[in-house]
Amino acid sequence: MPKISVLRENIVDEYEIVTILKACKDDRKLLFAVAIAWETGARIGEILQLRLKDFSEENNMWLVSVPTEKQRHKIHGQAPKRNLKIEKDGIYNKIIKPFLSIQTDAVKPLLMPYSRFTLSHKLKRRYPNIYFHWFRNSRATLWSRKMSIFVLQYAMGWQDIRMANIYVHQEGMANRMAEELSK
Repeated sequence: MPKISVLRENIVDEYEIVTILKACKDDRKLLFAVAIAWETGARIGEILQLRLKDFSEENNMWLVSVPTEKQRHKIHGQAPKRNLKIEKDGIYNKIIKPFLSIQTDAVKPLLMPYSRFTLSHKLKRRYPNIYFHWFRNSRATLWSRKMSIFVLQYAMGWQDIRMANIYVHQEGMANRMAEELSK
């Protein structure tokens, strides 16, 4: 994770993400990367590994199989992935689905030839007070309000549940974690 010069005190919310997406609208790959980062909380390296075959739809949900970058142990010779079921919303319908519909190669990474540096630099030029990893913190915080700490651990791809203390920006989260662990 890059060194951050300006630390934010609040998470990216539903209102700010609209502004960020508008700032990125002239670059469809960057727009897709920001939308995926916001919706899934994936790390930038995980986003760069996504392929068309990692996405599917099911009724009112869309499914994405995110490669888990930090879990180094392979499972049956494959890199571990976490399968996320996310409710379809405006960002999915207006940005993610149209981007996926024009892709033809199911195996090649969707954002190729972009790199971490390229995406981060482009985002920083369009919206200076944000960085990709902050979408992860924001998503962890928003999901922590809806799901148990163990489901959050799986959804974020954490090996250790204590990572919630770092990522979740919420008063009383430590108390809620202690209650759930004592059950």
